[in-house]
Amino acid sequence: MVKIRNKAQSVIEYALLFSIVTAAFISLLPLINRSVQGRLRQIQDELSEPVVNEAGEPLYESIYR
Repeated sequence: MVKIRNKAQSVIEYALLFSIVTAAFISLLPLINRSVQGRLRQIQDELSEPVVNEAGEPLYESIYR
């Protein structure tokens, strides 16, 4: 009888551990999402900068002006 009780306690402990880890991950999702969006915005800003030579003149004409 004692072994059955220990197995049940072990299952409950694993379930509790899983729920704590899941809750921690869910609570961090907004931070992860914000950091990914910030990095994508940084890449977008870097790619949209004009390419210039040493004199500061653009090397090509933009069709979006």
